[in-house]
Parts: sequence; structure tokens; C-alpha cells
Amino acid sequence: MASRKNRNGKIDFLKFLFAVIVLIHHSRYVVGDDKSLFLGGSFAVEFYFLVSGYLMMASIQKMGQRTKSLGAETGEFLLKKYKSFCPEILITYVIAFAVTYLGTKTKFFTLLSTTFSELLLINMTGIWAKSVNGAIWYLSSMLIAMAILFPLLRKFGDTALYVIIPVGSVLLLGWFCGNVKSPRNPTEWMGWTYKGNIRALAELGIGITMYPIVEKMKKINFSIFGRILLTAVEYICYAQLIHYMFTSTATRKDFFYLLVYAIALILSFSQKGIDTAVFRWRFFSWLGRFSFPLYLCHHFYSKHIRGFFPKYSDRRLLAVYYGVSVVTALVVMGLCGLIRKYGSKLNLKRLFVRPAA
Repeated sequence: MASRKNRNGKIDFLKFLFAVIVLIHHSRYVVGDDKSLFLGGSFAVEFYFLVSGYLMMASIQKMGQRTKSLGAETGEFLLKKYKSFCPEILITYVIAFAVTYLGTKTKFFTLLSTTFSELLLINMTGIWAKSVNGAIWYLSSMLIAMAILFPLLRKFGDTALYVIIPVGSVLLLGWFCGNVKSPRNPTEWMGWTYKGNIRALAELGIGITMYPIVEKMKKINFSIFGRILLTAVEYICYAQLIHYMFTSTATRKDFFYLLVYAIALILSFSQKGIDTAVFRWRFFSWLGRFSFPLYLCHHFYSKHIRGFFPKYSDRRLLAVYYGVSVVTALVVMGLCGLIRKYGSKLNLKRLFVRPAA
């Protein structure tokens, strides 16, 4: 069965693929680095930053001229973004909190008072003392970066799209290259903010810069040979990225492979390959939706599962880790689907607010 026309099935599949790589990467906390695969799998997050930047630019292009103040419009955009994460964030926070509470024997209020910022997605501002779900950093950094990039794009339009953001992103990556080995290790404090926020700002900027290139490619009528060549380049790029994450940890090559990511995603978003029809199946859309809860529902297990099963062998422990992560993600996905479907019908607002006269 075909998926909805406004979804890109290939991007949905890639979201799932890179979520699985992150899941496997975090098995290092379960059995150690020597027995784990994809030790460089943290580089998969770059995929999500570039995609988020591109999609933010695509949504801005649909907005038209401003009818509200820049501040109000920016606030509404960020609030809408936060709300779109809300069911998953709330449910996974409760699960992660319970797992961490049982796994560390930390006092309930102490754990709550030091992790509430994760629930609000403000932990990467620096209000960070303890984490119950390390995967949340990505969402927090993304919102912080969008709070800067969105008003720039709405205020300065093409000047921001073609000059300010591309130049700023390259300069930030250059600053990284000159001062640190890699943009990874997001919770490293850089003196004024976390490394993850600078990483998000630069990489969302690259994703934004991809947008006009993709739009130009969509208008080109490629020949069969051209489409075959584009598909080959796209697949080679993804194969190289996966090989790099499988064989290497964080290195200065990260900066080169960011370019490889950008090339691959430009080709994927343009949908000019010969495989476009294959990814129209609804199954790929489902994988794309499942990727988010899967990304959120494993990190806390990787940190504490050995403490729950101290006598298990490494192989058995890995099986439990993968199994419980997938099952939890499926449950969260199901619950969030029900909340989105029936939540509006409950109209809880009436319990607290009287209707207007």
C-alpha cells in the first residue's frame, strides 16, 4: 500500500536505520567497547540534525508573510515543535525515571529535582545535573538552535538562507576543527555552552542550506542514465557513512563525512533516483514514525540493565537489552497514537477553564 504523498519513504527508512545504529552503538554501556559494534555510531545524530534543518526550512517556505511579531511567531513555532514531541517525551521520561530510580537507588525527590530539565527539554542550556535519558540532549540542542535560526530566516529571508547561515555554519565547523578533534561528545562544556548546542547550530544550518539545492534538483528532468548515476552516488555515500561509523570512533574525518551526509541527503530529498517507487510503501512511513520512540527508549536501559541482571552472560544481556528496548518503543508508539487520536476528544481544558460567554 502506498504511503501519503507528502512523506518521503526513503527518509523515513533512513530515520529508522540510523536509530538502529544508535541503539547498537549504546550497547557499549551493556557489554563494553570490546564486544560492541558501531563504536562510531554517535555520528548517526548528524543525520537527524541535517534532516531537521532541511525540514524546518521547508516549513518556513510554506508560511508566507508574517502576520504576527517575530518574537510571537518564533515562540509559536518552538511551542508547536515541543508539543509534537510531548507524548513521547512525557512517557519516556516516566519510564527512564523509573529505570534510573530502581537502578541507582537515588532518592526520589533528588532524582526529580536534578532531571526535571530533561522533561522540559531545557537541559542543554546548562541546567543539567543528572540525566535519566541521555538521548534527550539532541532534542534540547535542536530547539535551542532553532530558537536562533528561525527568527534569522524570518527576519532576513534570502540573506539568511544564502549568506548568514551557510557562512556561519562553516565558521562554526571551522572553529570546531581548529579547537577539538570532533563535534561529538555533546555534553562537553565549552566555557559558555555545551558542545552539542554548537554542533546543532552548525549542522541545522547545513540542513537549511541544502533546501534551495534540493528545490533546484527537483526541477531538473534527468535521463535514465542520470537517475541511475544519482542513485549510485547516493548509495555509495550512505555505504561509506555506515562503514565509517562501523570502523571508526570520533576523528577529524567527521568534518569530511558531514559533506558526504549533505550530498546523500540532497539526493534523497530530491527523489530523482530510480528507486523512488520502492519507498512509497506505507511500511516505510511506519518505520519512520517508529524511529523516534526507538531512539528515545533504549539509552536508559543500556546504562542500568546489567545491574538488573548481574548473572546474565553478555550475549543474553544484549538480547534482553535489544528486546526490551524494541518492546518499550512499540508500547510508547501505541500509547502516543491513542493519545493523539483520542486526547482532543477528552477536552480536559473544561475542568480548569470556563467557556467564553
